[in-house]
Amino acid sequence: MLDLEEPPTAEREFTPEQAAAIERRDGDLLLDAGAGSGKTSVLVERFVRSVLEDGLDVGAILTITFTEKAAAEMRERIRRRLRELDAHEAARATEGAFISTIHGFCARVLRSHALAAGLDPAFVVLDTPDAERLADAAFDESLEELARADPAVIDLIAAYGAGGLRGAILQVHDELRSRGERRPRLPELPPPPDLDTARRELQTAATLAAAELGAIDEPGAKVVESLARLERVADILAAEDPWPGELWAIALPGGNGAALCTEACLRYTEALTAFRAAGEHRRAMRVHDLLDRLLRRFGERYARTKGEVSGVDFEDLELECRELLRTDGALCERYRARFERIMVDELQDTNRVQLELIELLARENVFTVGDAQQSIYGFRHADVELFERRSEELAASGARLTLDTNFRSRPQILSVINGVFERALGDQFRPLQPGRQPAPVGDEPLVELLVADKGADWAMEGLGAPWRVAEARALAARLERLLAGGTAAGDVVLLIRATTDLRVYERALEERGIPTYVIGGRGYWSHPQVIDMVSYLEALANPRAEEALFTVLASPLVGVSADALVVLAA
Repeated sequence: MLDLEEPPTAEREFTPEQAAAIERRDGDLLLDAGAGSGKTSVLVERFVRSVLEDGLDVGAILTITFTEKAAAEMRERIRRRLRELDAHEAARATEGAFISTIHGFCARVLRSHALAAGLDPAFVVLDTPDAERLADAAFDESLEELARADPAVIDLIAAYGAGGLRGAILQVHDELRSRGERRPRLPELPPPPDLDTARRELQTAATLAAAELGAIDEPGAKVVESLARLERVADILAAEDPWPGELWAIALPGGNGAALCTEACLRYTEALTAFRAAGEHRRAMRVHDLLDRLLRRFGERYARTKGEVSGVDFEDLELECRELLRTDGALCERYRARFERIMVDELQDTNRVQLELIELLARENVFTVGDAQQSIYGFRHADVELFERRSEELAASGARLTLDTNFRSRPQILSVINGVFERALGDQFRPLQPGRQPAPVGDEPLVELLVADKGADWAMEGLGAPWRVAEARALAARLERLLAGGTAAGDVVLLIRATTDLRVYERALEERGIPTYVIGGRGYWSHPQVIDMVSYLEALANPRAEEALFTVLASPLVGVSADALVVLAA
């Protein structure tokens, strides 16, 4: 298989920038590597030369990648490269090398020291669906318990909805854990402003503003409206906790009239803003306590639920491994001494706990690779600022190198990409330089911009926003012309950003008689034939799974009628 990230040479030649990153193997170094710049080749070659030229043991190099697939590819490429150089013993040793995701590394450490970490040695790592299922159950139980203990929770549910509360609590729980909190709780609110003082100041300001505006001989419409609003202030402030909508109703009208820009009017506006903020803070404090109790109760219940099945989620792996290395200094020192070199890929998608884990093991021997422009912002609570901060620190000491030659894409494509992103990001964008000179492909443009008529009536049975439908139909029309020109349908791939509007694109293509085949995404799993096959496999694995069994019986695989299903279910 052709690897488009490698320079197209059989002799493993490297660009000067790549060679510099490979040869500089002592001390910390950060490689700011653009897309398709051959960073994986650099990582592989650094590993191989560390073993063959520097005499390091394969097990003395810790290599962290972003995904399990990337880790498997890295291991295979290192093994293959070692075999090319007749280092067969080292190639065999890569099977047990520390080449994995950060979670794979944490799991390996925790399994080796499970009792010291307070874990079941046979713990299982929960995948995302299983962890979400346990978290949902834990939240439901926590909310029900708290509602029984405190009736005020019912008002909270009425205000935000059970689904809204679930999403907020689970998101905050995950976010705080990614920041290093093992038992998350909400941060304390700042001291509340004095509501009574704010009330008095607002009343005084209203009186002064009314006196000033009332002295105008021939008031305009806005002055008259302002006086009417100021007359309502006393009645509204008589309530202990005025409704926020009423406070907006006594704000002075907008505009540039000189009469409403006097010192008294400006002071009134400031006093109203301060009183509104004080009231919001007071209401927030009431809600804050309930949310904090719900968050802590959920965290305890979720931890207990995982413990019942000896399960740990991805955040547990990070937090428990960090805690183990933090508290057991001797163990941490053994791992620190073991790893002569550490290599970390995709640093821009690292969160605070993961970086802290790396720093616990580091001794000025860390080679990091990343690119802020490729950051999956917020994915698993990654913080691209961590990468940018480290990049600046190492650049100041001359320990940052750059790869910006792209071997993946044709020059024509890079030219368009650079042009678009330079306009969007300005000085923050680092353009990619073409490293490939492929054979010409004819006169057809490699990049084409389609313009959709978003102003037309593009309703499609309630599917998607009109502009999305317009985009899908413009694309379908272009593909129809492409296929009419002799292009095979199987040679066309449509990549979409998300599966949310997948059906819109399918429908637009179907309208023009263009067959589609969905690979991945929710659309694939919702196809009837896929549902039938999944149910068939589930029924084989568990004959007691009645829902799966009846799905199979009703499917074309068996063809049992609805009447027969009723009889069978009786």
